[in-house]
Amino acid sequence: MVEVFNEAALRFWIQQSIGSKKFTFIVESTTQKGEGYVGEVLFIKVDLQKPINGKDVLHLVIKTNKNPGSEKKFPIVQEFCKREVIFYSKILKAFQEFQNDKNVNASFDMVPKCYKTFLDDDNQVIVLENLKKENYALHPREQPLNIAHLEMGLRSYAKLHALSFALKDQRKDLFEKISKNCFSLFKDMIQNFQTLYDTKTPTLVEKLKEAGRPDLSIVYEKFINEKSIFERFMEISDVISKDQVIIHADCHNANMLFQYKDNDTTTPLHMVLLDFQATGLHSPIIDLSYFLYINLSSSDFPKLKDFVEYYY
Repeated sequence: MVEVFNEAALRFWIQQSIGSKKFTFIVESTTQKGEGYVGEVLFIKVDLQKPINGKDVLHLVIKTNKNPGSEKKFPIVQEFCKREVIFYSKILKAFQEFQNDKNVNASFDMVPKCYKTFLDDDNQVIVLENLKKENYALHPREQPLNIAHLEMGLRSYAKLHALSFALKDQRKDLFEKISKNCFSLFKDMIQNFQTLYDTKTPTLVEKLKEAGRPDLSIVYEKFINEKSIFERFMEISDVISKDQVIIHADCHNANMLFQYKDNDTTTPLHMVLLDFQATGLHSPIIDLSYFLYINLSSSDFPKLKDFVEYYY
């Protein structure tokens, strides 16, 4: 296959994705430093010589593994990139076909449209629509989500998990086919950060004291002395739930795009989930707890049980 990032490679991927040779393109922007930790993201504007579905211009996102060959040094990186290709090329396709077979009118629209995927020993490439051109935007990652955003996120995860449960129940053969190589990457991911967990989590004992919460400092110190945070995460990763389904597994708000009307960013109209590099088989509680604990504000946290009930 053609090499990553040169013009010929990009032209090949675009041509295969849109089914036409009659176009020109420019790379409008790429991943900035500090973004795209697993792969590289390129934002492409495609000018068509002949309209496709009434459009003269297409805005695409091309996601690739950062450095072909880096898997020799960091095999987990290649596995993450491969996993996202599998999600869009096999898992998503199975979900959509299952809904069509069941005459479900509501489309599986909680992910961006995928034009095409490419997978070989060196390259993992995904070509998606660029929803930022349709008034979708990232939520400020340092800010918690408000109730409207939280409820929309919970509905999206509930749909993803419910569809996976239904497929597992009614088309077990298909579910096993698409998930047989989707072992959870959670353990591999945590193992790569063992040093970080072992060195940084104990510092929270003093940080809590400095923040004026010596009471929490005492509780937290006892908690990590009984068993380290790393050990607790490893235990979670080793659990094989009888209710395991396909999960997102990366539920930070930076992995979601919200659509807004005009400049009103308080109430989203729609949302999509991004970055399925860590997707795999596990309990849906991983997504639910991850999403709530990382995105809830301190003022909304007392309503945690209400949000869990809303999800169910």
